[in-house]
Amino acid sequence: MTNKVIFCDYKKVDGVQIPHTLELVEPAFASFIIRLDSVKHNIKAGAKWFQKTK
Repeated sequence: MTNKVIFCDYKKVDGVQIPHTLELVEPAFASFIIRLDSVKHNIKAGAKWFQKTK
């Protein structure tokens, strides 16, 4: 089975072009789109990241 990923909606983040929309296509099954609101580089992860949001 061949899957396809389409990257688009490139925006500059810290001088680097980053795709903010990814479309994943599986012809025999389904397809879906992932849209990123923001991208940040070199962020330190903390315990707060793993807390559930309301």
